[in-house]
Amino acid sequence: MHYRLAILVHSWFSWVTARSIAAKLDPEGKQTIYIFSRGFDPKQKLPTESKAINFNKYELLCLKLGNPKTEKDTLLALDLNKSDRVMELVIPHLGYKPFVCLAEDQRFASISFYQESLQLPDGTLCEREAMLLNDKTINTTLFTTTHNPLKVKLTKKYYNMNEHFIPLHLDSVKVGDSLKNLNIYIPPCETENERLYDYAILAGKSMNTSDGIQLITNIVECISAYIPEASILFKASPSTSAEVNKHVNNLSKKNSMLYHMSGGESIEPYLINNKIQNVITEMFSLAGIFILAQNDISRIISIEATIISDYPSLTNALTERVSLNRYKKFALTFASLSHHLMLLLAIS
Repeated sequence: MHYRLAILVHSWFSWVTARSIAAKLDPEGKQTIYIFSRGFDPKQKLPTESKAINFNKYELLCLKLGNPKTEKDTLLALDLNKSDRVMELVIPHLGYKPFVCLAEDQRFASISFYQESLQLPDGTLCEREAMLLNDKTINTTLFTTTHNPLKVKLTKKYYNMNEHFIPLHLDSVKVGDSLKNLNIYIPPCETENERLYDYAILAGKSMNTSDGIQLITNIVECISAYIPEASILFKASPSTSAEVNKHVNNLSKKNSMLYHMSGGESIEPYLINNKIQNVITEMFSLAGIFILAQNDISRIISIEATIISDYPSLTNALTERVSLNRYKKFALTFASLSHHLMLLLAIS
């Protein structure tokens, strides 16, 4: 079968962007394939006649072999039919080998990029791309390549919602309004779980390590010690490890005010509808949604600032984004956990 679009989806924000792209380019929903990665798979029904396939097997194959060795490997890993062809594949970037393998596949005639999250600060993607362009040891950046078979497939289109900064040479294609489309395409808060949380720890890359597990423990213990009545929500991401989830579940058994939300559930409606008073997060994506919805930065606690200021022994948990001067400087303008508590309790 011939499809108009294939869009790789790996978070609720990228799902919202994917649905917005499809609404613009395939309004009847009959010619779109959604490729779900990182264990992400929304429970809600897909648009009529659209197809959903899983990226996980293909991803593991690419990481293990470099790329699928045979057409049969690809078809089995992606659950595609031999006759399936797609006019346009839309992916986040070319900075990850499995994305490159997918982009190189002959079934996809052209390749475009999309806004997978809100970027804080705004110029982060531009800075990352510029650094890669200046690195002469590699031939592929986030959005460009010197590999001719792939290079000729790039459309230079960047589908986005309210994104003022797009990576350098790409052409912006606006597909919607971030806040409006988040309300349209993400599921509402579960009625039985509409409690108001004092704090939400939003899991990111920094927590998927042994240092990250210790950081989670420290944050929970610190808040519980100073504000015993505070309710704390730990929101896992689709890629949160089983070890981290198990650790948080064990912590919640000891602390009746600690709650766990799985990686498959959406935290976005809680952020938008003011069901969370303070968020503890990396300066990326979910922090941006919180600011977008609440227009309030005073209730954001930066994971980067917390590690650097409060727990320097856990610096191995910091992500590679902290190597970007603009990003690190921005993250440190937000409060660390200790700074937040000092202000809250008026400790001088």
